[in-house]
Amino acid sequence: MALTRSPHSLAPQPRVANSGIMQGTFLKRVRVPKKDGGFLDASDLRVGADISLFGHIVHLCAVDEFTRAFYAAKGTDQPSDVVIPESPLDVERARATAAAAHTAKSQSAAVLRGMQFLAHDGKVLRFDGLVREREEVSAVGVHFYLGDLSIEIKDKAGAGLLLHRQRLPVNSGSVGVSSVGSNPKETYVGFADLIVGATLPFLSRQLTLTDADPFTRAWYADTLGVAQPAALPPLVGPAVAPVHVVPPHNGYGAPEDALRNVGVLMPKVGRGERSHEKFMNLSSTVLRYTAEMGPADAAKPLHASDEGRKFVVSLFLEDDTISIFEPPVRGAPGGRFLDRIKVRKPGGGPEGPAFTVKDFRVGARLVIHGRMFTLTSSDEFSKTFQAEHPEMWA
Repeated sequence: MALTRSPHSLAPQPRVANSGIMQGTFLKRVRVPKKDGGFLDASDLRVGADISLFGHIVHLCAVDEFTRAFYAAKGTDQPSDVVIPESPLDVERARATAAAAHTAKSQSAAVLRGMQFLAHDGKVLRFDGLVREREEVSAVGVHFYLGDLSIEIKDKAGAGLLLHRQRLPVNSGSVGVSSVGSNPKETYVGFADLIVGATLPFLSRQLTLTDADPFTRAWYADTLGVAQPAALPPLVGPAVAPVHVVPPHNGYGAPEDALRNVGVLMPKVGRGERSHEKFMNLSSTVLRYTAEMGPADAAKPLHASDEGRKFVVSLFLEDDTISIFEPPVRGAPGGRFLDRIKVRKPGGGPEGPAFTVKDFRVGARLVIHGRMFTLTSSDEFSKTFQAEHPEMWA
């Protein structure tokens, strides 16, 4: 039965250990008076009915078999039992018990992992293997650490680690969302899976174990009673190291800077030709030359409008960039002819050598973007600088 008392509920029966509320006998054997006179009798006790016991409202939920048979013999059947509402205290106790059991299980697993680490720390099972990806086959070394059951795979050709030390899932060949994050139901590769000749999925590749070192073979024989098979025959011919092809320059930035981005993921500032020292020593140093335009190809003479045009060619020594300016002349175009930029020599392509200070001297002919510029003279500063630094033109 359930005991209720408006507006709060009373303690359910039977007694619950450590509930924090008064329990025990709710009502001793006594006749219970009714509100309208008389006393409660057997006809007032029906499943689903509410009765008043000295101010407490009791809802009858079920009867035992003897009571149900007693009423049946009297010609009165008791209604079917109703479900007793679950006590919030019981729900909370069950949740706390389950949480405590889970914590104890986790702590036990942690203790087992710690014992395993202390017993096997420093013990490494070493295998040789082959990793197949499409048409390429690479020789690798496989290290299995008994201390934490992690695995490490290293390319023997010098390409570095193919897999950093970690637990390797059995279904590591899967892709998509299923391969991301941790899965409590995941199974991982263990020492029982590492047998010479076995093939394991490895990041969309196939890893085949070909041999094991003497310590590994002895450990399997002494600990598991398993004899590792003989080594597989080696590959026919030497392993071919992959060829790294440098992609062409995409046009953004200097080719030297783009080339540094190809070699490493996080590029560092290159020294080049002592670029930083050159920048600090020759910052704001500009050599200026007068120049005349001529045909770059004898088969293609200059247009009549280009004959006799005069230019000022400036070379910025801090980074070997060039700008060209045409002094304004009445009746002829003038102004900025070429913005400051590093100019490549003809025939070398976008990644070919660039013009440097060694190419600048009076009388030199520079082909810049399909036009020939003949240097006819230089200013006084350029003459003095060249006389003081002849090693730059050597």
